[in-house]
Amino acid sequence: MTITSLLLGYFQNLLIFKIMNKNIEYIMKEITEIKKHLVDVDRILTYDDI
Repeated sequence: MTITSLLLGYFQNLLIFKIMNKNIEYIMKEITEIKKHLVDVDRILTYDDI
């Protein structure tokens, strides 16, 4: 293995990690949005029950 192929492998892994990190951030934002809606639904249900 040459130093060039090692560097290419390193940058490829770095790029994959960055892409995965962005996807995880997006998924976490989506989950928080869904949780907000679930809280709203929960409030509506409890108000209707009273």
